[in-house]
Amino acid sequence: MRRGRSCARHVASLAGALLACAETDVALPVSMAIDSAFTVEGHPIPPAVLNRYIAERLGFTSRGGAMQCAYLPLGQDSTLVYVNSLCLELMAQHDSVVTGSGRGGPIALRVGIEGDSVRVRSHQVPIDGGGHLASMRDIFPARIVDRIVANDIPLDTLAVFLRTRAATVAGSRRCYVGNGSILGRAPGTPAPGPATLEGWLELHGPITDSGRVRLIDSDGRSLDASRRGLGADSVSIVAFNDLLRVELRVSASDSTLRGKALATSDAAESRDAAGRSRPYRREWRLVARRRPCEHLPQTVTR
Repeated sequence: MRRGRSCARHVASLAGALLACAETDVALPVSMAIDSAFTVEGHPIPPAVLNRYIAERLGFTSRGGAMQCAYLPLGQDSTLVYVNSLCLELMAQHDSVVTGSGRGGPIALRVGIEGDSVRVRSHQVPIDGGGHLASMRDIFPARIVDRIVANDIPLDTLAVFLRTRAATVAGSRRCYVGNGSILGRAPGTPAPGPATLEGWLELHGPITDSGRVRLIDSDGRSLDASRRGLGADSVSIVAFNDLLRVELRVSASDSTLRGKALATSDAAESRDAAGRSRPYRREWRLVARRRPCEHLPQTVTR
């Protein structure tokens, strides 16, 4: 098996150094496949669950882009999974992909089952500077520490993977903008927002194929979403977090998205016409027109 040259053992924000290391093609054994799925209590752990958790808890952005993460598996002990992870802030700019912030290194993730879903409950990472090796030994089993110390888990492979994926996605994205918040926000509601908000949708790949979507208001508030084709020109888009759920059902063309939108929240209440308290619910008609993705609003940290 051919190996690429080594990168630094621990990376905090050295995305440039990682990308310099990424010039070498690196072959990996099957046991080290990128974003391999673990299982817990018979349930597969979707790689997206781990990568999303790492991006939200440990990633940071410097240029308003989205943090993209991938990992190589290190091992598992019951509900503890060990990965070597890399996150890069990658953004499409004209015909190329540019890099902002980055972080990388080994992580121990505690996972569990909640209902029908797998959730990450907590994480541990080694400290920087003095005591780094000692803290690593406190977190990881000896068999994994040996691999980390030997630099046997190449982050340069993840850098190549993330950049290649970002370039592929950038070449197939479409952006649309409509009047009003795409997140269902409005003045005087339990989901407040300025009346002047414009809502953007960033789609990747063929419109009616399954794939990912980003919903972004013009003030930078955003939600990641998934989409599912419903027919020749119809698409269902769903985005949610702990506070808000947004559902869109639209007919799609290359130039326009038209359809129904619904925002709901169990964490906020509104009153109906009879004055009764209800969980927050807002419906509206969505009309969004194609615009250059270069004008997409920069996301903000919530």
